[in-house]
Amino acid sequence: MFLIVFLGENMDETLGIFVFYLLILFALSSFSLLFYRFDIVFIIVGIILIVIAFLLKFEFNLRVCFWKKP
Repeated sequence: MFLIVFLGENMDETLGIFVFYLLILFALSSFSLLFYRFDIVFIIVGIILIVIAFLLKFEFNLRVCFWKKP
């Protein structure tokens, strides 16, 4: 939502991919904190960050790859 308000509908694709991977990285770090201290807040924050990342991906039609096709 923040990116739509400030950047409009035409966001640079490299910026969108960077933000997508950054949100996924924060979500993974939130999940990794579960090993240190189990807390339901870390689970909720991680899930919300992943949902936000994929909403961003679908809103701006980003071509994001997690691995290369052989």
